[in-house]
Amino acid sequence: MAKIRSDAEGLYAQIGGYKMRPGAVGGHAHARRMDDGGLRPGDTVKARHIGGSPLGVLTLPDGTKTHWHVDDESRRRNLVSPARDNVFDKEGLRVFDRNVTVRRDEVGLRVELDGTIYRPGAVEGFGEGHRMDDGRLRPQDLVPASPVPGTPLLRVCVPDGTKTFWHAEGPARVPMPADEVPGELDWETDGRTLRSPVDGLAPGRSI
Repeated sequence: MAKIRSDAEGLYAQIGGYKMRPGAVGGHAHARRMDDGGLRPGDTVKARHIGGSPLGVLTLPDGTKTHWHVDDESRRRNLVSPARDNVFDKEGLRVFDRNVTVRRDEVGLRVELDGTIYRPGAVEGFGEGHRMDDGRLRPQDLVPASPVPGTPLLRVCVPDGTKTFWHAEGPARVPMPADEVPGELDWETDGRTLRSPVDGLAPGRSI
């Protein structure tokens, strides 16, 4: 177990005999979650040092994991801005995109990944705060996509560099009433939040 503490530089914890801190570090952040996980001074979490590396892995209260780096000159020299649109699994490892082919059936556009069918369209519980349109994709388009862990969503990378989210087919996919579907909103490129309030709507939430 490790107790979260704070000093003039921010949060830290003693893990496996090393003082470690959160923050995206080049050479690691491209593949691992490295944020503070919402932890605060005084919190106690399960943590361990990853042998042979400068990293420690912390298990957060929600069961997910994040990685902190040894507080040394290498960390300070290689701190980078975290990529906003990276997706991580429960273990704190990045979920990399895989190419999927857009197809059309009697219902409409669809893609299939690992046996699950995903479709565009605003869905209750997600459509209010996530871009969920078809991205102007067409049948036979080949696009990168990745499941969002812990949700029924698939993040689809549109050729113009933006992201949209398609929902898994099934009973939980309940379309939003037409009069509640947001209009043309100015989404951030990650497809998860709004750049600014539009028509009185609050900025969308992130997942």
